[in-house]
Amino acid sequence: MSEADKMLHGIGYMKEYEDSSVEVWNYEERFCIRFNKICKSVDFRRKEKRQFLGLKYHRISIDMQELQAINKKVEELGWVK
Repeated sequence: MSEADKMLHGIGYMKEYEDSSVEVWNYEERFCIRFNKICKSVDFRRKEKRQFLGLKYHRISIDMQELQAINKKVEELGWVK
């Protein structure tokens, strides 16, 4: 298990694999992080229960440049060492 997998597992995520992506789910929170290997993007999805409408997904997607910028900003803010 990689260091990232251990970190994700430690915060409640379970890893699931697909052909072109890796998904990690937090089933309690109904939240998914999907690493798309083809597009090299990270997608965030949350399932929400809607009365009489079943499940609805909210999706947010960022690319690697956005992720690097987010990581850099977090570093500059002193949130990580």
